[in-house]
Amino acid sequence: MLSVFCTAVALLIYFGLVRTIGSMGVASQSYLRAGVGVVLVLLLLGETISPSAAARLVAAIVGVALINAPSRKVSTKAPVLRPANASSFQAD
Repeated sequence: MLSVFCTAVALLIYFGLVRTIGSMGVASQSYLRAGVGVVLVLLLLGETISPSAAARLVAAIVGVALINAPSRKVSTKAPVLRPANASSFQAD
């Protein structure tokens, strides 16, 4: 019962996130998993991190931020041309 309940709740959360932040936002969490692990080891166990590992962690965070940043979408559709008296035009 516990495994069925937890799986159902996890799937509800997953599909709720897909609906709100999109598939790319949900998929980008996998890039942050290693970073969260490193930060937890730093905070909880007092380990040290090399400068190159810190740079890679920052690059991953910046990449995820860029992936999930709102983009300015450029419309590739041609503008719809309407007659000058479009307000008086009625379809039959």
